[in-house]
Amino acid sequence: FLPWDIRQSFSHPDPATTNQEILRDLARGVTSIHLGIACSGQRGCIITNLDQLSTALNGIRADIAAISLGHRGAGSGASAAALLALWAGEQDDPGAQKLAFNISPIRQLSFTGKIGGGIDAAMAKTAALVTYLAAKFPASKSLAVDGQTAHEAAASEAQELGILIADAVDTLRRLDAAGLPAADAANQLVFKIAVDANYGIGIAKLRAARRLWSRVLDAMGLAPVPMEIHAVTSARMLTRYDAWVNILRGPAACFAAATGGADVITVRT
Repeated sequence: FLPWDIRQSFSHPDPATTNQEILRDLARGVTSIHLGIACSGQRGCIITNLDQLSTALNGIRADIAAISLGHRGAGSGASAAALLALWAGEQDDPGAQKLAFNISPIRQLSFTGKIGGGIDAAMAKTAALVTYLAAKFPASKSLAVDGQTAHEAAASEAQELGILIADAVDTLRRLDAAGLPAADAANQLVFKIAVDANYGIGIAKLRAARRLWSRVLDAMGLAPVPMEIHAVTSARMLTRYDAWVNILRGPAACFAAATGGADVITVRT
């Protein structure tokens, strides 16, 4: 086992090309896959049906290399999660598939400012879907808690952590009200946090996030649950005009993630 999961992001519009890139990078040391999906193809792979997803994941064993979804549209990610569940259900051992469905109605609300039918209806649907996914794929995680989006929108470290924890608490409470116990939902969360070239601050931020999560669980009367952190190197720290400097910034941010105790690390290129 590696000390952390090396997760590469893939977003080529063509599913067949995406598959070639995934197989190439897995052979070169990548240990898991973050598949960016966008129906328009502008910022992700065009996957709208099971055939296209099967093409993108042809030859991939999710019981060895985890598959994480990156939904780059206006929805909560439930539709993409349903497609991945169909694909995983066709594999030899569905229960062993390591998946991160990354469903998040709150992220959808923060992106678009609205959710069809309202947040409570969206959470009710999410609760039912997460209950099914947790039973069908016990080695997987279903829910995403997003602090990275706030970071990329110029939030400070304290603001990013505040939004991250508020997202987690609101998700647990709303799902609990919708019929999914908070203790069960807490086991399904993946926390996405940005790290930049200021590695001292990055290390402190990740460690502070774990302390905050532990305090939240204690305040809610829940049993301790390990916080799974997916650290992603910052996009806002990168420069277009002196791109060679990015070669230094990426490793510095990766160092912060590794030293800060991230479980999964994605380095932007």
